[in-house]
Amino acid sequence: MTVLKRMVSAALALIMAFCCLVPAFAAEEKTYVIIGDSIGAGEGIVNPAEASFGKIIADTIGYKYVNDSVSGYNSEALLIHLELPSVKKDIQNADLISLSIGGNDFLVDNMVALAFESILFENYGRFDKIAADFYENFDKIIKKIKSYNPDAILLVNNLYNPRFGIGREIYQQGVNRLNAVYTNYLKANPGSYAIVDAASAMGENASYIAMDT
Repeated sequence: MTVLKRMVSAALALIMAFCCLVPAFAAEEKTYVIIGDSIGAGEGIVNPAEASFGKIIADTIGYKYVNDSVSGYNSEALLIHLELPSVKKDIQNADLISLSIGGNDFLVDNMVALAFESILFENYGRFDKIAADFYENFDKIIKKIKSYNPDAILLVNNLYNPRFGIGREIYQQGVNRLNAVYTNYLKANPGSYAIVDAASAMGENASYIAMDT
């Protein structure tokens, strides 16, 4: 995700979506594992260990909270991260897993080139190539997680547009393609995961976004 803006009330938006997806929990303690990038890590929050959306959700539903997210990760970095024995063990022990990945493939790694080509030439071909490459990595990520733990409930956060004003349309081009990957993959692989629709929850309400602190 971009470091220019972060979600201040990400927890609120995602909790609303999660409430429709997470079943009632049993008396025994279960484990909720967060995997992915800065959204999962809680980048930009003063106290992410206590105030990230994952921690709030875990506390709300009574699950043990484990966060294996790393700010700045793209899909290639996450694939390497999933090979770590500690991460593999966490996934194996999880009852509920939340995955947030893809924003950096578009919005950080390629933003200068994307902006240049789209503004000057109205050429969005690079966006399509990134989306195709991301689809392949995403497929490997999902299969790796499933190989570690086929029984855990897997939730995939789609991406909201973090930018308002100048540059929002460029970001939206990336957001649209990234979210299409999540939707299209699920259509091709029914039941692989449930999508947490953060994009709809955030909408175009700029009050949900604030400068990093």
